[in-house]
Amino acid sequence: MNTNARHAYEIDAATKLAMADLVGNQGLTLAALTARGPTLVIFLRHLGCVFCRQTLSDLRAARPALDARGIQIALVHMASDRQAELVFRLYGLDDVARFADPERSLYHAFGLRRVTMRELMSTQLFKRGFEACIHERHIMNIPRGDPMQMPGVFLAERGYVLASFVHAHPWDRPRYEDFAATAATVS
Repeated sequence: MNTNARHAYEIDAATKLAMADLVGNQGLTLAALTARGPTLVIFLRHLGCVFCRQTLSDLRAARPALDARGIQIALVHMASDRQAELVFRLYGLDDVARFADPERSLYHAFGLRRVTMRELMSTQLFKRGFEACIHERHIMNIPRGDPMQMPGVFLAERGYVLASFVHAHPWDRPRYEDFAATAATVS
């Protein structure tokens, strides 16, 4: 189900533990990063996915609005940090915080589900993927991570989730500028 929550809730203890466990490319844990200020935590599908690349393109476009509101970006992925850096560089996002989570512990902690084989083989998925390839020139590549893992987006700060978007479908596209507006009203 596509959830677009706009109310703040406290992050549970298990999730806080997972956030304190992984250290990202900037030498900080996700818990430490969110303690510094509002952080848009984007959980990506596998790095070979056209929808993952569509997300990165959308983030590049939304970054000025996020920066203007003082919102940090944290990308959570399932590949090696080196593989992620190469892909993120293509989208001008190689300088943002990134967290390699090949075991998907953060994905689990934030309650993100995996798609079923039936969902993965749907004609709608192929149609949307084809459109992303042709119209937006995003290329499909070798899966770097679990192709069944669903993405999600959370605006987190100091132990709270201020807003969230849990994808119902791999092709769902949240409006990142809306997260910036939410941060302004909650802060």
